Amino acid sequence: MNLDDKHFDIYIILVNYGNWEDTVMCLQSIEYCSNGLNIIIVDVSNLNNSLKFLKETTQKLTSNNYRIIEQKENKGFAAACNIGIQITLRENPGSFIWILNNDTVIDHETLPNLVNCYCKNADRNIAFIGSLILDFSDHDLIQYAGGEIDLKRAIFKVNEEGKKLSGLNLPEEINTDWVIGASMLFHASVISKIGFMPEDYFLYYEDIEWSLKANQKGFVNIVCTKSHVYHKQGSSTGLEYSTGQNFNPVTAKYYYSNYLKFFKKNFPEKLNRALFMMTKKTIGQLMRFNLSHSVIIYKALISHLKKT
Repeated sequence: MNLDDKHFDIYIILVNYGNWEDTVMCLQSIEYCSNGLNIIIVDVSNLNNSLKFLKETTQKLTSNNYRIIEQKENKGFAAACNIGIQITLRENPGSFIWILNNDTVIDHETLPNLVNCYCKNADRNIAFIGSLILDFSDHDLIQYAGGEIDLKRAIFKVNEEGKKLSGLNLPEEINTDWVIGASMLFHASVISKIGFMPEDYFLYYEDIEWSLKANQKGFVNIVCTKSHVYHKQGSSTGLEYSTGQNFNPVTAKYYYSNYLKFFKKNFPEKLNRALFMMTKKTIGQLMRFNLSHSVIIYKALISHLKKT
């Protein structure tokens, strides 16, 4: 599909937090694969002199419209995304918005297939459409193909995680409880119905709660399996969110504390189960001699209990 032929106005929002090299690679893949798009890069805190390198890069890219927004204070991922969303709503409230992680790359079919999927399902009251998220180093390895919030066990089940795409026969669309923020396409009009991305998480779970809110408002969220995004998971945060591995203490704190916040806000009747799962996780890490990991989980538990 040629996006230009159908006159879709599309705004892409990228958040950069220090890892400007990843952002540059992402921008180059967008430039190579598409034209006529509006790309908003929200740079947070200008870490590693990111602004300089991003400005130098975008000056050399000519196929799309690029702009860099400087956000001096780090208010979290959602706050940065919302800056881009607000700009889009002011300029073109009839456009599509695509939130894309800066530590990703795309191919020629990623965006056309995503938009095609939206148009094909236009009668289903769609809120968010996500891509099939594949590993950057192994394009056959699935990181995300939709997911389910398992309330019985207070866990988030990611479809086909860790499996090889070549060994599966996935349907073109998969209903999902949440669309991951690594690739999240929606029409700007959805914001008037469900509001902006929740900012009180700072990092992690904001995409899940936003998707949940859309579900509660009668919308549907789906994953388009023909739209592939290649993701360097944990590049900017140091944490692989689905496994909790390769973390740094600062971001891991949000990963675990916000897990409890999510259930307290949205499913308080399941909070005790979530606390049990966190305790079990702490013990499991201790048994594996991952002391630093277990300490972070334990501190998140204690911090939550002190607030109750």
